[in-house]
Amino acid sequence: MSQIDVWISSNYTEAKKSNKFWQVALRNYAPSEKLSLEYNAYGKPTLKNNQKPYFNVSHTDGVAVLGVSANAELGVDLESITRKTTNIQRIIDKFFHRDEKLALESSQSHERDFIYLWTIKEAFSKMKGLGIGYGLGNFIVDTNKENIFDIKEQKYYGYNLIELNNNFVCCIVPKFDTIQFFNF
Repeated sequence: MSQIDVWISSNYTEAKKSNKFWQVALRNYAPSEKLSLEYNAYGKPTLKNNQKPYFNVSHTDGVAVLGVSANAELGVDLESITRKTTNIQRIIDKFFHRDEKLALESSQSHERDFIYLWTIKEAFSKMKGLGIGYGLGNFIVDTNKENIFDIKEQKYYGYNLIELNNNFVCCIVPKFDTIQFFNF
């Protein structure tokens, strides 16, 4: 079993200006003097020249999360729980599988559960390296079983959903499940 380390910055604006956030975290795994990024056709960052580790980053409202793994791909998404989302029903109708729609219809916390489900779906798509281009209807999130079923691959994946300070929800979709958190 492998481990995912999760780095959290509550002052992402300042850390981003100096590239300090990802450089400090990734230097623990790739101590090369020169760390530089490249992006795939869908915008997923990797270290140049296929350097390891695998990593993924998400940020919103001045907070950032960086997941790092030495051994396997991962996807990370971070969303604000308190921000109001418009056009929820249009998004659900367009991007969610019918099973997910049914789960949301019976929810007592419709908006909050929508944000959780959206966060899981984005993290899974980012793990695939295709973003929402993978097709958000090509997999089903089962929040009761805490798994994701990829319809294309006929395969299950796990995820970890964490609430941060009652204001944010973070999802990590790894190919394994040991996660360690660090404050930055």
